[in-house]
Amino acid sequence: MDDIAAYGYITPLKMKIVLALPLTDSVVRDAEVIMTFKALHLAYYHASSNPFIRLHDTPAGVGSAKWKRFRQKVDEISRAASGGNLPS
Repeated sequence: MDDIAAYGYITPLKMKIVLALPLTDSVVRDAEVIMTFKALHLAYYHASSNPFIRLHDTPAGVGSAKWKRFRQKVDEISRAASGGNLPS
């Protein structure tokens, strides 16, 4: 784990999010990491607040089409984090 920087975030409802970034020559500022965590938390919150998504059913689990918007938002956050600018 010498080449990975790991960060952790605990939401107010005690949900834990872990972010692992490869160590490179570029500097990752704490503010960028915090914004990434907040964006991931907000994306998860919006997806899980949808009353039409069944969270614990296997047929309609996270891999289903109903979670498409959440997966798109996570991909967007990932692309922005690797590019250095985060979505609002």
